Amino acid sequence: TFRDPAAIALDPSGSSLYIADTANNAVNILNLGNNQTTTFLTSGNGISHPASVLVDTNSNLYVLNQNAGTNGCLLQFDPYGNFLGTNLTGLHEPTAMTMDGNGNLFITEVGGSIKVLFPSGASNTIVTLTTNIVTLKTNVQLQGIAVFDDGDLAVSDAGNQVIWTINQIG
Repeated sequence: TFRDPAAIALDPSGSSLYIADTANNAVNILNLGNNQTTTFLTSGNGISHPASVLVDTNSNLYVLNQNAGTNGCLLQFDPYGNFLGTNLTGLHEPTAMTMDGNGNLFITEVGGSIKVLFPSGASNTIVTLTTNIVTLKTNVQLQGIAVFDDGDLAVSDAGNQVIWTINQIG
């Protein structure tokens, strides 16, 4: 039984679906061949209110933990559930992530920041959205993120009921 499933990610083979089970502090796997769900990672593996999951081309799993306050973090595991490392810490209520074709990870924080984690391990804040420039409302609440083929980002803002397009270079 799930409690607040937040995000899903398909493995490269298309046979397993990873599910961030937020309230259970777990990541589950749904085997698409037999429709069976098993627990893959738990709080014993460092999982704490997972907001998002992502699987890279090497079948490594990234888990975006919300934790509390500014204690959100990004953890990485191999396909067998072995911990590979903490990739990023100090995230403020992270909500979603995506990866581009170059291996850059993009992370949204509910308060309006979009961060990038480069394959080298360096990270940077791309932009912080604080006000809807059309309505001048300040209730930004970023929830989802996608990357276009040209590198631009689309970000959903539930607080302002809009989708922003961000040119990460400009």
